[in-house]
Amino acid sequence: MRLLHTSDWHLGKSLCGRRRTEEQAEFLDWLAGLILRESVDLLLVAGDVFDTGTPGSGVQRLYYRFLCSVAESGCSVVVVAGNHDSPSLLDAPSDILGYMNVFVLGVADPEREVVSIVDGDGEVIALVGAVPYLRERDIRRSSWSDDPMDRDRALALGVEEHYSRIFETMRKKSESSPGVPRIAMGHLFAAGGKVKDDDGSRDLYVGGLGRVGTDIFPDWLDYVALGHIHGAQIVGGRERCRYSGSPMPLGFGESGMEKSVYLVDLEGPDFSCRAVPVPSRTEVISLKGNRHALSEGLSELVLVGRPCLVEAVLCDDVPFSSLREDLESIVDGSSVELLRVKDGTGINGNWSFEVSGGLESMTEEDVFLRRLEGVSLKQDVRDIYVAMFREVLQDILDQDGDETTL
Repeated sequence: MRLLHTSDWHLGKSLCGRRRTEEQAEFLDWLAGLILRESVDLLLVAGDVFDTGTPGSGVQRLYYRFLCSVAESGCSVVVVAGNHDSPSLLDAPSDILGYMNVFVLGVADPEREVVSIVDGDGEVIALVGAVPYLRERDIRRSSWSDDPMDRDRALALGVEEHYSRIFETMRKKSESSPGVPRIAMGHLFAAGGKVKDDDGSRDLYVGGLGRVGTDIFPDWLDYVALGHIHGAQIVGGRERCRYSGSPMPLGFGESGMEKSVYLVDLEGPDFSCRAVPVPSRTEVISLKGNRHALSEGLSELVLVGRPCLVEAVLCDDVPFSSLREDLESIVDGSSVELLRVKDGTGINGNWSFEVSGGLESMTEEDVFLRRLEGVSLKQDVRDIYVAMFREVLQDILDQDGDETTL
């Protein structure tokens, strides 16, 4: 069996107000072509399909058009929700998609999370334990303490118990389908996973609690496909347990990070995996330096002529009057888009100018993050506010399944 593992598409996400729908559409077209060329049997999408719980209709069309294209190729698909996704929105068409061998798990429900993948003759060819992002309310018990340390342990234990239930069901089902690949999916922060600052992936629970060890995944699993961390990596030294990472740079912290998807071959006990780089016409670049270095760097990018989205970070304490205007004049009329000019020292008051985009192009979270930029907060405190905001926003979106609340 050949699998393709990907995650963290964040469809609809903009960068400093600059829409990236065209890049996202190009990625999905490329991915559909790769699935066809490589004769992929099963596509695994490990969460954060969308960047917000209220994706625009155009972005949703991209997603559903892609699913139809892949289904027509004969490839089965399993999608789980991430912390950015609306569980109810993803789940809404799941019954219809199931007839196309596209299985979507948005709302946490152990009764649905073991998916049997069948061939044209109705024979089971794989079992997938497809667990969406587990929100605190999915695993919380009334007996939990409010003490942060106790809460941390309780969250991790709640996640572990949920997965254990799924794996027990898989183990029993595999008795009637011996020898078929057994695969796990999840959107979580596994201990040992490595993140970069400003890479767009943040802690899943308030304060970064609820991280789990890779030992929750039994050794008998043939592959573990994870999402949430944006850098592709092996987790905990286990070759068969991986984050695929995001397929395109989502923030300036991902500048220079190679993006890929994983092609995985399973045949009996044999396992092989290769990363397939994702092509991109547009680079995301963070330039850092003094005024002269920033000017030189932008000039070189203009000469190269390749489309790129750029952040310029001033790293000295000289007066910065007219810096933004001077740098914009360098890129004017070129394929280089200067999206943000900011102070990297803190000496000048942590100022930041975003060059493009207005309120109409921003998500609810974009507005909240913009507000936080105007307040001096330590990173760990900022992360807590962001996680709390996401929980409140998701609670509003999930009320009565009404996606038009905001």
